[in-house]
Amino acid sequence: MKVVNSRCLTAVFALLAILSFAGMACAAQEQVKATLTSSDCVKCHSKAPADIAANGMAHKTNVTCQDCHVGHPPTVKKIIPACSQCHEGKPHFSLSGCLSCHSNPHTPKVIKFGNNVTDPCLTCHTPQIEKLRKNKSKHSALACSFCHNVHGKIPDCTSAISRTPRKWCRPIARSVTRPICRWS
Repeated sequence: MKVVNSRCLTAVFALLAILSFAGMACAAQEQVKATLTSSDCVKCHSKAPADIAANGMAHKTNVTCQDCHVGHPPTVKKIIPACSQCHEGKPHFSLSGCLSCHSNPHTPKVIKFGNNVTDPCLTCHTPQIEKLRKNKSKHSALACSFCHNVHGKIPDCTSAISRTPRKWCRPIARSVTRPICRWS
């Protein structure tokens, strides 16, 4: 009887050892994850790489898909990152609602404004707002995007509403053929 019990006990321990090693092997296999590269992304996602190639700025040269998108469904649920994940250090980067002006994060310098945008402009264009506050005019009451509906656009004063020059727009010099807004 003792021989049978010791054989059963040995078999039980052997079985436990085998199951233990099998469990560790399965756990090790689960820890191995497939690593995606940008060349994998373009196999299914063609628009984002095309946008980046056309107007991606630093996203084209210094940033990979994986720098922003850490994972892929179904293993990762939220793949759209916060812009502040990388963009920091300037007052403009602390604004919320980045996509209201930067409508496509893959083309960050293609900026489209809504109709009533001023606050985001002020984070970089402080000298301009200081001039507007110091020299009150009809411009002071307008949102920046009323005239500057494209980033960097310096409009003809007559283009905002009609072709009739406004009384607050005057030519700066006689050699100028179109009216240019003055701040005084």
